[in-house]
Amino acid sequence: MHKNEENKWSLKKFVHVLDFNKDTALRFFVFVSIMGLVFVAVTFFGQSFSNLGKNFALAMLAILVLGTWIMAGHAVVKSLFFVGASLSLVIYLAQTYCEVSAASRTVAGDQALKTLIIFSLVYIGFDFFCSLLKEIKDRSNTLKEINNGKKPWLILILLGLFAGFFVAEIYLVLSPIVGQLCVYR
Repeated sequence: MHKNEENKWSLKKFVHVLDFNKDTALRFFVFVSIMGLVFVAVTFFGQSFSNLGKNFALAMLAILVLGTWIMAGHAVVKSLFFVGASLSLVIYLAQTYCEVSAASRTVAGDQALKTLIIFSLVYIGFDFFCSLLKEIKDRSNTLKEINNGKKPWLILILLGLFAGFFVAEIYLVLSPIVGQLCVYR
């Protein structure tokens, strides 16, 4: 008789096997409630909800793109702040040199400024891209943790595209500043 009682199915035993705690029970209750509301809404208001799936998918895609765009922007701006002081110093020195009267400038000084600008921009660009790569890897690792150890390739591709877009924007802002220096005119 005792053996037969152990084999009986009971709700208490089932809950114990599933490791049903308060947090899991609350999530399950919320899930069942939402599913019930969706069922009632679709059953009674079917005409109104005919495009709900498409609209929901578009909204989720928009949220995904916006979130990825914000992550890419943050990574690029944080990397730009990392090299901002160096970049500002080089541009300040170059513009200050160009403000000196033409009579005081020499060919050797012009060549030195060109060399300084090229070397500095290569160095700053390298630091910027290393910092940007580190930021993107950090975000990639965070996304991988959220996705249970799998790389979310769609989000990473979008992140790379948006980061490239922001880098192109930075180039469009900096190229006229450097191009209008007196040594390049």
